[in-house]
Amino acid sequence: MAEIYSYKVFASVVENGNFTKAAAVMGITPSAVSHTISKLEKEIGFPLFIRKQSSMQLTENGKNLMPDIYNMIKLQDRIQQEKQEILGVSKGTVRIGSFNSVTMKWIPGIVESFKSKYPGIDIVISQGKYSDVVEGVRMGRLDMGFVTSTSDMGREITPLYDDQLMCVTSKDFVPENKKYVTVKEISNMQIIMQAEGLASDTETFLDKHKIKINSRIRVADDSSLVAMVASGFGVSIMPMLLFEGEENDVNLYPIKPAEYRTIGLITVREQFMSPAAVRLKEEIIEFTKNFKR
Repeated sequence: MAEIYSYKVFASVVENGNFTKAAAVMGITPSAVSHTISKLEKEIGFPLFIRKQSSMQLTENGKNLMPDIYNMIKLQDRIQQEKQEILGVSKGTVRIGSFNSVTMKWIPGIVESFKSKYPGIDIVISQGKYSDVVEGVRMGRLDMGFVTSTSDMGREITPLYDDQLMCVTSKDFVPENKKYVTVKEISNMQIIMQAEGLASDTETFLDKHKIKINSRIRVADDSSLVAMVASGFGVSIMPMLLFEGEENDVNLYPIKPAEYRTIGLITVREQFMSPAAVRLKEEIIEFTKNFKR
């Protein structure tokens, strides 16, 4: 059976795309990486990568084997961390996936609180689309990840927080009912959307109410979207969490009837969760329970 070191080299090549970058991350030479992968492929009995000029692409067999390899790495990490627990020392690394609003508003507080209790545990944050987070957890690259109820997860979600969706408008816009915006009103507005794959919550809302998008404007990030709305190019549907503690040049109106997205947490299977990951999950649940609007 291959040594766990070989699996870690494999994982590094997957995450970094080629031997040179993987070698730099692991502190070894590219030839050592190449030798380790060749030895692993020989032992397993089939190629794991398609070698290209400047990158490495997983074969179909490699893709199928990847979750099991990551699970093997996690099991060894769990054993090492449990050994440290027995010795009274809390060490380890937890990898967590996140998306923009959670990264901005929650992650700093979570990390600060967690590190004050467990300074020996490192947290690695990976930000991306909901689909990136789900795939990262499913394949074992991440220990856990924040998602919303609109995500196609295929696994159980631990609900954390109901985040109200708001209609974001320019300062000079006044809704018919002064204090809120109706779904009927929104259906007649120019709606600015995030880039494809980044607007799951908004798209779910629009699909639910059969609202057609009257604008072709799509923006890559939240701050640019807010700037477009402030300049009067249209309105947008965005979660309240993004605006917590911020002053913006836009107005925020509740939608009637009220709409929410549920932010939750997904994790690798329980048997693969290290003590450090379990503790971070507990910290996240406690933090969000006490989060004030």
